[in-house]
Amino acid sequence: MKKILSVQQILNILLVKPISPQTQQITLKALEGWVAKALAHQGDQISGLFAPQSTFSGTMADRVVPINVKGNPDHIEIYMDSFLKGLKGIAWNLIKLNPICENFCLATGSYTFEKQYGVGPITKTTGHFSFIVDKEGKIRHHHSGIKLDEEAVITLDQTTEHPPVLVGSDPLHKSEEILCGEIQWVSPTTEEQRRLVLTALKSWENIVGENKFEDAASLFSPLSTFCGMRADRVIKLNDGSNTKLLEFYLEQFLTREKQNTLTWKELLINPLERGADSPIVATGTYCLTTGSDTQEGHFTFILEAETGRFLHFHSGLKADKSTEIILPRDA
Repeated sequence: MKKILSVQQILNILLVKPISPQTQQITLKALEGWVAKALAHQGDQISGLFAPQSTFSGTMADRVVPINVKGNPDHIEIYMDSFLKGLKGIAWNLIKLNPICENFCLATGSYTFEKQYGVGPITKTTGHFSFIVDKEGKIRHHHSGIKLDEEAVITLDQTTEHPPVLVGSDPLHKSEEILCGEIQWVSPTTEEQRRLVLTALKSWENIVGENKFEDAASLFSPLSTFCGMRADRVIKLNDGSNTKLLEFYLEQFLTREKQNTLTWKELLINPLERGADSPIVATGTYCLTTGSDTQEGHFTFILEAETGRFLHFHSGLKADKSTEIILPRDA
């Protein structure tokens, strides 16, 4: 297993669009720092890698965790102390870099965790990841989602109770008929930014609920990415060659023969910068019912402020209740 990330070690680094050598170096160094803390089992120091007003959506977490937000405890320490038990190595399988604006770069792809408890067998688990890294090398958001068993993976063949105390919160607009619970925001948001997020959620809900899979790619900005919970790799969208790939994935994942219902359970909104043109991160949890089957998952998407289109969408299945890490609700 690779224990330290470096450009020399990771041959499968792909660029979604042109990126400066400095931005690439800063982004990869941030990932390298995360690996070093994880392998040293320094869960209490992980929050130091994150910028103020950041968020974390963990593979086994019961909800999204705000990090370095005034008035909130850093529950990521509790999560990492549990998740890192038995960790022996981390291998980066694929990294796709996408500078989403002047001051932030998205790194998305897949990695493999190697664990061993005592003298027991070594196990390997592969997952998808999304990191947003600022120009200072600090992480602004991290989403990690476990990949499903091999038989459940869709191979993308192109031929075929007490919420955390955040900066603010509002009751969700029931007239939108898309959300339950509360909208919460980690950084100050405007009414227009919240409207953009709710519109994007409604648009995606319509794609899923009305089986309009052929329209899904139209919700994405040029040179954007999609990381599906059952996809074998990250999809680069609207670059002229993968226009049908997202439709293929959704067709295999949801199928048109079943009724699909999407319910948004938790939503945290986090503009990356001040100003009306800042990309907006929205992350939370959802419930997806396909026929008679229901499953819960984490989601992260990044919205382009000018158009309201997705720059990135990451969906990950929540862990089984038996392995889920329940984080404290105390403020």
